[in-house]
Amino acid sequence: MTEFSIERPWAFFGLLLLVPAVIWGLVLYHKSVSHINSFYFSSKKQDRNRPEEFRIRIFWCCALRCLSWVMLVFAYAGISWGTISTPVQKTGHSIAMVFDISYSMTAKDAPSGLTRLEAASEYAKMLLPRISGNTVSAVIAKGDGVIEVPLTEDVNVLYSLFEMLSPSMMSSAGSSLGKGIEAGLKSFSSSVASAPVIWLFTDGDETDRGLLPALVSAVRS
Repeated sequence: MTEFSIERPWAFFGLLLLVPAVIWGLVLYHKSVSHINSFYFSSKKQDRNRPEEFRIRIFWCCALRCLSWVMLVFAYAGISWGTISTPVQKTGHSIAMVFDISYSMTAKDAPSGLTRLEAASEYAKMLLPRISGNTVSAVIAKGDGVIEVPLTEDVNVLYSLFEMLSPSMMSSAGSSLGKGIEAGLKSFSSSVASAPVIWLFTDGDETDRGLLPALVSAVRS
């Protein structure tokens, strides 16, 4: 988060000292100018440029001293700004359910004659009632990873998606579990104070060897 802070705000009361300092400086300025004018114009050699030069020097001398005091006050006040890291208390979970919908998941070798994808869908339906109160997203993975349902607490939309899971939902060829994991990571919101979890439903078959790098990236996140 970006923060602007002042360590010693009471230091700005020191700027009030500029008021009597400026008044006293103006008094000295007018006295000095009057003495300079009387000195030069009473002399035989009247150099009209010298009094003007002295007036400019006195003015800038006073102005720079005031500026120096202002800078000292600001420095002592301890003004700071920038981006700082703050700990966030995690409550609950944000769950990304990643489904491998590659053609290998259509093999009918699951219990009760179900395909692997149908078995994964039924298992996910059994899990949903146990995670009430948490936000859930759904990601489909084939040759790519796509967030089909963003994080939501409405599980009814997830039930509808589970009934539709099929390799025909994506035109990408192959099986990229790593891209599914990456899409699951993208489904999480950094502004939500919940612990992120990824559930991967797959038969373990992949064609691009991208699962391990994606898992390493997920652990680091």
